[in-house]
Amino acid sequence: MKQKCTDQHVSPTFFLETQYAPWVAGVDEVGYGAWAGPVVAAAVIFKAPLAPKLLACIQDSKQVCQKNRFATVHHLLDHQDVVWAIGVASVDEVNALHLLPATWLAMRRAIKNLHTPPRHVLVDGNPIPSGRIHPSAQNIIQGDTKSFSIAAASLFAKVARDQMMSFLEKEFPAFGWHRNKGYGTALHQEALKCYGPTPYHRKNYKPVQEALRLFLNAGL
Repeated sequence: MKQKCTDQHVSPTFFLETQYAPWVAGVDEVGYGAWAGPVVAAAVIFKAPLAPKLLACIQDSKQVCQKNRFATVHHLLDHQDVVWAIGVASVDEVNALHLLPATWLAMRRAIKNLHTPPRHVLVDGNPIPSGRIHPSAQNIIQGDTKSFSIAAASLFAKVARDQMMSFLEKEFPAFGWHRNKGYGTALHQEALKCYGPTPYHRKNYKPVQEALRLFLNAGL
């Protein structure tokens, strides 16, 4: 039986954006807890409110199924009132900088890639040290459920990273990255035991280090 794609509805608003308008960017990241692949951030500015029907589709990416994420992002891509950009921190950068600084790097890149520089930035999640990603940045706990800009950023980042992981899986199909997106599922763990880490694994993650140790021991 085919599963129907249904989403939970949340209620983000433009309330936070109006406090600092105009040119307020929402920023969110995807891939923070994954064992493999890059960290991807997105930044989104709404120059004007969108049609209610489209706004109703903009929710926290974790509450939207893949089919609806792609459909919503497709509608937003070329919308005249939506300014968006993606920023990426590679696996090598995650390994070298560690996760949190690499995440801030991806966010800075997303903001820098906007063709309209924001005056203020709303960032999903915990507090960020002053000036780390933008001179005027404000963290919003669970911001992707409160701000349309942050929710839209979560959708852009999720769709972009999912596509990246599906592409990387072509090189290493045993890891199932088009399904698990680099997170530590049972299939991913089993592949690590059998084949060891790939160049796209985060080498400073304990599960990856342990899998490498077991893989090397098994080969002795």
